Amino acid sequence: MLVNIPILVAALLAGGGAAVMIVLLRRLSSSRPAQAFNTDWLSRFSIARYRPMERILAEDDFRFLEAQEFYHPSVASNLRRKRVAAFRSYLACLKADFGRLDAATRLYMSACHKDRPDLAQALLKRRLVFAYAVTLTEWRLLLFRFGVGTVDIQGLLGSLDGMRLQLGQMALARQAAMR
Repeated sequence: MLVNIPILVAALLAGGGAAVMIVLLRRLSSSRPAQAFNTDWLSRFSIARYRPMERILAEDDFRFLEAQEFYHPSVASNLRRKRVAAFRSYLACLKADFGRLDAATRLYMSACHKDRPDLAQALLKRRLVFAYAVTLTEWRLLLFRFGVGTVDIQGLLGSLDGMRLQLGQMALARQAAMR
């Protein structure tokens, strides 16, 4: 039986694309309650707390291990497993913080006396971009766990910081309107 390779590749790509869309839509429509938001938390919030994520999966440490005479592949595998677990902890906190910022933004939008469909559209776009970045990061993390590729978190940090900036702009606009 002959297999038509281009058709097989196209079918796999279409199936993969559909799977990614399903994951993104599930994340966007999930009704998980956002963690509590308060202004004190917002004043203390800093994206700098996630900077260790940039280094935790760096290949430098693994190359250093390989150069040691005691090196055994199980040592690197164990280190990868532990680093991935630490990264996942950071990722869970990052997702929770994004949820808080999202909840705060929606709270500000609901307090506005004037409908702002442009803000609602921008918020939806930010949520979609963040969900995509999380999904991509989790796929790359899975591959990294088995020694394939690297994990780039710039998209995640950019989405989180963009949400923080949007919330800050809304807060400033609201303060200016109250004067």
